[in-house]
Amino acid sequence: MGASEWLRRAMPEAGIGLFPDIGASFFLRQLPGQLGRYMGLTGERLAGMEVKDAGFATHLIHSSRLPELESRLVALGAGAADLGAVNQLLCELEGPLQAAAGGGGG
Repeated sequence: MGASEWLRRAMPEAGIGLFPDIGASFFLRQLPGQLGRYMGLTGERLAGMEVKDAGFATHLIHSSRLPELESRLVALGAGAADLGAVNQLLCELEGPLQAAAGGGGG
């Protein structure tokens, strides 16, 4: 799954004293280390690269490139069912967020 810098993952109910529900007990324990336990107890929010590092996303693509991603997926047609082709496309569009945003550079 690809994500942009705008994606957030959280267990906000923990922030108001409730326990995580709706399947959270399954996916929280799939997270690396003690991250799931931490998120479930604190309600901490993950964003951008943190979402990818936690394993919620496989690729991080800047939001400015999402229209290009959409058009290229449509251009794949039936080839979009090939996960290898989609993964290659996501890899091509993934890059440093600062470079894609037009800020900074090497």
